Amino acid sequence: MATASLCTASRALGIALGVALAGLALRILCAWILIPAWESQVGVAATPDAYPALAASLIARGELGYGAGPTTVRGPAFPVWLALGLGLAGSGISWLGFWGSLPGLVVGSILSWVAARRHGALAGLVTGAVAMLHPLPLIAGARVMGDDFYAALGAAAILAGCFAIAGDDRVPRYGWMMLAAGLFSAQILTRATGILSLVAFASVGLRAGRRVRLALAAVVAVALIAPVFWSLRSSRLEDRPVFVHSLLYYNFWIGEELDRRGSGPAPAGHWGVAVRETFERAGWPADQARRLQYVDLTPRETARLETNLARAARARIQDDPIGFAARLLRGLGAFWFRAATTARTWQYVLVVLPLLALAVVGLPRSATDRGLGQVFAWTLGLHMVAYAAVLPAARLSVQVYPALAFLAGVGAVASRNNLDGRRRTRATPMAR
Repeated sequence: MATASLCTASRALGIALGVALAGLALRILCAWILIPAWESQVGVAATPDAYPALAASLIARGELGYGAGPTTVRGPAFPVWLALGLGLAGSGISWLGFWGSLPGLVVGSILSWVAARRHGALAGLVTGAVAMLHPLPLIAGARVMGDDFYAALGAAAILAGCFAIAGDDRVPRYGWMMLAAGLFSAQILTRATGILSLVAFASVGLRAGRRVRLALAAVVAVALIAPVFWSLRSSRLEDRPVFVHSLLYYNFWIGEELDRRGSGPAPAGHWGVAVRETFERAGWPADQARRLQYVDLTPRETARLETNLARAARARIQDDPIGFAARLLRGLGAFWFRAATTARTWQYVLVVLPLLALAVVGLPRSATDRGLGQVFAWTLGLHMVAYAAVLPAARLSVQVYPALAFLAGVGAVASRNNLDGRRRTRATPMAR
């Protein structure tokens, strides 16, 4: 049941704008000062996923690629967004980090407003703080990683989709439906795992009426059009079936190596060793594997890499299903906490564990929230399990932080109400 009466529209707007201004200041600080200083101090490269190079290739050649030819290891949506930023204010890394994080700021503000209107001021404040002020999304954005961009698209798509099927005659249903479809499509074209958000959204209509089911079917159908065409492009380049982009099994074996070795010393832990051993497992000679990165691969080389690693992954699971199940269970926690280094991992435990506790408390209350809380819960759960099975890392959990933020906001209200109820229960005998 909606609880809009708990917070007026103007007060909810004030909460959202206040947290957004703080988020804007932190994004400027991170992009231009804190993250560049940290990267210089520890000796790690800026933009570890090399997205600015993809954006530059779109402008220079009209083609998504790291070098002279095309690539199939990334989707096009985030590079397209960065290309717009390049056209506006140039190729400075700090600027691109700030520009890339702006969708997260906008969507976090909207989500904060929605949470405040439906569940009260505390829910809006906590939701906005987690979505816009938490260090993990801030770091990912400033380093031009794309995970918070992906998260923003998914949350915006879910919001638009839930507005479309909310049952309010004042809502322009078809406009919201097409907006949701476009946002889901863009999220899938950022990372193929965006299909999980679409599945989570579609799940709310399984027991709904015919009209809602038809609306959901339309959103799903339209959302898949662009990803299907991009998948045809990637499949043609690799000469094998590919959904949006490659590197599923590459990431599986990176996850396998990191699970076996654990977090390591600064600055990058065991990441370099994991990459080298993954290339060796795929058949590259040791001297080449020591120098290779996925950005160096042609589409046919990517196909060779993935085919060989897929065969090895199937053998690994078949030979030791219990061991893989144990890795999956460990991955559920690693998805939220694991960093490259041991010290950073413990820091993430401290700043993430309280949010997970609040989200768990908020699950029952959010389940009555006209579908929105349910979709966020399914989105969070599906991503957590999928990444636990492949490559669990705290940096990747940023992709569901809007969902975590909303559930934590609802959980904060539920926790306060439970505490107030206990206090009243204790006070009643004294009053008598």
